[in-house]
Amino acid sequence: IDAVRLADGRLCFVEDRGTIRVWEKERFVELHLPGWQDLFVCNTLFQDSRGGIWVGTRGGGAFRFANGKVDQFSPANGLASGAVYCFGEDNEGQVWVGSMDGGVSMISDQGVRTYRKSNGLHGTFVRCIERDREGNLLIGTNDGGLDIFKGDRFVSFGTADGLSDPQVWAVTEDDRGRRWFGTNAGIVILGDGPEDDLRVISAQQGMLTDNFIWCLREDDKGFMWIGTDHGGLLRYDPRTDQVSNDVELSATMAEGKITALE
Repeated sequence: IDAVRLADGRLCFVEDRGTIRVWEKERFVELHLPGWQDLFVCNTLFQDSRGGIWVGTRGGGAFRFANGKVDQFSPANGLASGAVYCFGEDNEGQVWVGSMDGGVSMISDQGVRTYRKSNGLHGTFVRCIERDREGNLLIGTNDGGLDIFKGDRFVSFGTADGLSDPQVWAVTEDDRGRRWFGTNAGIVILGDGPEDDLRVISAQQGMLTDNFIWCLREDDKGFMWIGTDHGGLLRYDPRTDQVSNDVELSATMAEGKITALE
């Protein structure tokens, strides 16, 4: 359900049942991190810019492994919820923790600060967090569209602004500075300047095999890879403005479901 490349080059995968496996020496082995295993199930994995590894769990909050120490963040010390769904990091190195039912929390050396609907956030279930080149945090929610945190305030981008669906599952920025949002109703692309039009890519246009977009990832050649719920793996070519389906690779995926790309 999640994939992360660590700073040392290792690829880690979070399985459906919460086990973390790492690809080492041409095989998968379980990644053992003390303090949470056998107690909670892992939802997501993240490594911050300082090298700390974060585990988001279902019920136990977030665990940070750094400098030989293990720190737990939960509602008991200010975290939004014990059910953690995603992580992100801002320009100041503060880690943001998205929860399934309590909003988003920012963890810094000064402590934990939580944002909910009562203080600016527009959704309580946070699905993804990404930082753009301007330093804004793009926060995708389950039912409130996209929240853009600009350092001192949240700006909402929802269906009234052109978002095709209020459920935002994936957010990324391409090498041209365009923001891509994966939703339940296809992909929305927002340009980086006032002259750029908002664009929607959908199955109804014949470009996608499935409108339910789980994940987005641009490679080093400028291709945008698209993981769908039941339509397999797609690749967008910015040179031709075409989306192709990797039929052979998609056929190896159970039910054509691609939940993570790295």
